[in-house]
Amino acid sequence: MGMSYEELLPDVEKYIENACNGWTGENYEELVRICSMSILFNIRNEYIENLIKKAEARLNTLMYGEMFIKLLEPSWEVKATETYYTDDKALVEVIQLAKTDKTAAVQRLKKFVDKQWFKTLKEGIITNTSKCYRGFWCIEAAALVKALKLDDTELKECKYYPYDMAHFCD
Repeated sequence: MGMSYEELLPDVEKYIENACNGWTGENYEELVRICSMSILFNIRNEYIENLIKKAEARLNTLMYGEMFIKLLEPSWEVKATETYYTDDKALVEVIQLAKTDKTAAVQRLKKFVDKQWFKTLKEGIITNTSKCYRGFWCIEAAALVKALKLDDTELKECKYYPYDMAHFCD
């Protein structure tokens, strides 16, 4: 967008505030978006703290959503054992691989971004089924790179990988 961190930060903080306040504990995709933006913009405020408390009380999600909470809150215990969607499984694999083999994690993430991610879009401008525009960036991949401290050199040329966003707040 050509904007500086300082210019974008108020809008991102407002998004996080509104999204956290509106999250009901059931839409884990929204939960992952909130966590991703929090990671990418280094935001850990009262809204994120309340989101984590809300998740403790109401979490009805899959392993994918819980793993993103754990990236924000290391003491979080992942209790869910199921993933249903291909994109969930792929990113859960990345998180699990990163614990023992960061190179393999990057390779799995690259495969996901290059070959799978675009096919997972179900909303917005892609299908015209929603007024919400998600965009053409896999922000979850950038958040994973940052949170898991992965070397994303190989991802830089991936069409849907927001390399600049992954390093925006470094």
